Amino acid sequence: MALDATRLSNAIRLRLITKEGFVDNPCLQDFCDVIAEEIVTEVQQATVVPTLLVAPSGGGPVTGTGGIT
Repeated sequence: MALDATRLSNAIRLRLITKEGFVDNPCLQDFCDVIAEEIVTEVQQATVVPTLLVAPSGGGPVTGTGGIT
């Protein structure tokens, strides 16, 4: 499942309303949007997952590059 700032924002907002007693309003939505966007950006920049693996024919470690979408 790809990272989705909108889905994460909605989950944060719902948690704050149902478990922490926050009042739902546009300001809370904006706050959750900002938090979610920053989290997604940080994870995408800090994490690399191989998408193309290369096994050298002469032996050695398998290498590759990729990212999170």
